[in-house]
Amino acid sequence: MTNPLFSREDLKAGPRLALLGEPDPDTLAQCLVAMANTNGGQIVLGVDSGQASHPGVDPAWADECLRVAQTRTSPHIRVSWQEEEAPGGTLIILQVSPTDQLHSLLDGRILVRAGSVNRIVLGPELHSMLRNQTTSGEDALAPSASAADLDFDQLDAFRRQWRRTSLAPRDETLNRFLGVLGVQDPQQVPTMAGLLLFGNSPQLHIPQARITFVNFKALPGQEDNRDGHRYARREEITGTAPQQIAHAWEIVRNEMDMHSVVTGLEREDRTEYPLSVVREVLVNAVAHRDYSLTGRAIEIRMYDGYLEVSSPGSLPAHITVDNMLDEHFSRNPNLVTGLYHLGLIEELGLGIDLIYNVLAQHGHLPPEFDANEHRVRVRLRKSKNPPRVPSHWEHSMNQRQMAALRYVADEGAITNRELRALCPGVSAETLRLDLNDLVERGVLLRIGAKRGTRYLLKQSSLGK
Repeated sequence: MTNPLFSREDLKAGPRLALLGEPDPDTLAQCLVAMANTNGGQIVLGVDSGQASHPGVDPAWADECLRVAQTRTSPHIRVSWQEEEAPGGTLIILQVSPTDQLHSLLDGRILVRAGSVNRIVLGPELHSMLRNQTTSGEDALAPSASAADLDFDQLDAFRRQWRRTSLAPRDETLNRFLGVLGVQDPQQVPTMAGLLLFGNSPQLHIPQARITFVNFKALPGQEDNRDGHRYARREEITGTAPQQIAHAWEIVRNEMDMHSVVTGLEREDRTEYPLSVVREVLVNAVAHRDYSLTGRAIEIRMYDGYLEVSSPGSLPAHITVDNMLDEHFSRNPNLVTGLYHLGLIEELGLGIDLIYNVLAQHGHLPPEFDANEHRVRVRLRKSKNPPRVPSHWEHSMNQRQMAALRYVADEGAITNRELRALCPGVSAETLRLDLNDLVERGVLLRIGAKRGTRYLLKQSSLGK
């Protein structure tokens, strides 16, 4: 039976109706995200706006197109499917329902439906959407806690420090200050963020707020205990967020091997992994984990060849493994603000840049990030063996670019100045364009700015 909706020749796209005559997965993915983020609606495959006839679409192709499109959205968008016969062919009607989640494309773009088009959300509007729809638990109240569960000596010291480093009014009342900081509500019930920053015993109310450390390095007589049955050391780390960071950092530092490097007449003792990188990884894990997930702790695992830190929860909002160097969004802004003013975060939004920079300066491979809907994991490799430059790249790059890649493989990173030394007589602009091309193709990562800009091999490109 023909649907009356599709017997009209003046069918027009609008806020809740998208018409795709010849669908492709990318366009369909954009429509799915936009409608799921707005008010839902229908996507009709096989007809364009204003067409006098409906040419239809092959259902098998439409099914494959939808399957691929759904793999290009995050989180997954559920769609109902309906086939309708119309003059000229079969139409596929996809029903998209609005959800309470914020959806994005895999590259991090967030879209909404505006009239008959899909519009990318940017700037203040994007931040507002992210803040309203991203939940982490830090704002949740702890009904079992009271003001007595907060350490007011710590709070008083923090308040004095805050006044010295910010423009906070000097006559602000303590309760008003705690409300602005997100430590408690107007009825003086502590929030998760408040307990994590200043609680006497946070784990009484937030048992999941802890760190599990396990050293799986081989013990004497053991060839491999990576299976987890035996380990050299195991610790459960509790306390406030600052206390957990300090304790975990101290444990990892003590468990790392030490070696000496002699440069000229100077001898320098170095740990397996740069201390500033380990500290930053730990701070990120504590600051950005999803505290609404119960029964799961942050995990630190040391092996003979690498150090691994896993944090519960997915990457927040529109952040992806591929865009985390360029995009910044805080799941727990109150906790992050508190850690910043306590001196545990040196500069907001630059932690990932620091990790890449310091590893490159010490000759280490780039960090390995991976994430799913349950956890975010970063792995630091002990090995300093240079990565292999895939041979097939030689067929798609010019000689200057291949020289740059071989330099990065040997040294860990390259700057514009170093590439100019490799390619004398070539203009600085040409070399800049060569490096930018490698960044845009996903081969190199750009970190830093201006004279401090460095280029590293992108970890995901090594297997391609």
